[in-house]
Amino acid sequence: MKPFPPLLALTIMATVVLGVPLGLYALLTTRLPPDVQARVAAFSGTATSAVGFFRDARELPSGLPAFDAAYQVLAFPQRVRQSPIDVALAERALRWPADAVAAHSVLAWRDPFGFHFQARLPGAPNWASITYFLDLAEGLCARLPAPVPTPPPQGFVGRLVARFL
Repeated sequence: MKPFPPLLALTIMATVVLGVPLGLYALLTTRLPPDVQARVAAFSGTATSAVGFFRDARELPSGLPAFDAAYQVLAFPQRVRQSPIDVALAERALRWPADAVAAHSVLAWRDPFGFHFQARLPGAPNWASITYFLDLAEGLCARLPAPVPTPPPQGFVGRLVARFL
């Protein structure tokens, strides 16, 4: 099974799965020339915000080498000073209970619309998987700052891009 694709979201914090094809993610993390930035801004403010996030966000390691090798926690340094995923939470994300259907990968982000937490499972979840998933989400959500409201996207293209982010 493939893990989640890289995250594209307007956010203050994101967890990106490493080791997957990063075509668009790699493009977003590079410094775009000013003329390209201007074209992206003219095309969509939402896309401009996504490019800005991946350009300006910094990695915040959890301190657990196995987790840090599989995931990258990105955040704006002015909003999140330390990783919202500490060693204990990282261990819990990697080691699901024996009776639960363990996730292949976990994807999390907070944007102006709320906190999003997804897990990719190899099969149908059981009750142990659901309750463990909710405990992980609650543990992470409690460590995040409140979202910053942003104005709604303007124009057709901006709303379309926001729909997929």
